[in-house]
Amino acid sequence: MKEVLFKLLGFFVLFLLVYIVFLFYTFLNLDSKLVGHFKSVEQVNFHKKYSSKMHHIRDQFALNLFYKKDDVEDLLFTRLNKPKTKKLTILIQGDSWIDQITFSNDKNFPSLKMLQNYGNEKKIEFISGGIASYSPSLMNLQLEILEKEFNIFPDIIIVYIDQFDVGDENCRYKNRKIFENGKLITVKPKSDGTFWDYTRPYELTKIFNSYNSKFFITLHTLNFELRHGLTILVKKIINKFKKKQQNVALESYKII
Repeated sequence: MKEVLFKLLGFFVLFLLVYIVFLFYTFLNLDSKLVGHFKSVEQVNFHKKYSSKMHHIRDQFALNLFYKKDDVEDLLFTRLNKPKTKKLTILIQGDSWIDQITFSNDKNFPSLKMLQNYGNEKKIEFISGGIASYSPSLMNLQLEILEKEFNIFPDIIIVYIDQFDVGDENCRYKNRKIFENGKLITVKPKSDGTFWDYTRPYELTKIFNSYNSKFFITLHTLNFELRHGLTILVKKIINKFKKKQQNVALESYKII
């Protein structure tokens, strides 16, 4: 009995020492955790709400690179110009190629400035709905949300579609679509730790905005990283097991 208790105590001490080492490492590298996370909990709530319907929307990286501002609505769409009087509203939808319309105003990328000048002169409001990896299904959902929740009813819609959208429709989003009475209502977001899974930046943003003490931020960050990492590992093991079972079933079917 004493031997068992001694082993348990030894395991606990070892675990505690390893945890302290990771805690110290996280404390020293805490600033690196800020990369890719959102600026506010309001952004997180907005992003989570609409990503749950459209797989994903823009993130903080896109706002920093293309838009140079942190307005919440810019996670979903951007008003490219604001004419004093408006005759028409033109919505431009597409993937990252449309997203890049707003990329700076320098000599290499004059498109935004040209669009703004033309729109203001002709009394046309241009709205960019461009989001990386958006295909027709997501654009359709985006349009419905802009109309119902933001009171944006475009007179003209310009849609950019290329060969990558065909691949996205038939590969990336095919098994994530949810229909109701034959109508697409949602394209489910990812939660497997891969690209487009925003679980980590969501939680880190909340942690960094909930505590003033660097120690408590470090403590909660490490605990989340451990839980999140374990969750992803379990999901990968389960998915790998499922695929193995499917392969066994297919092989059995071929033999029969």
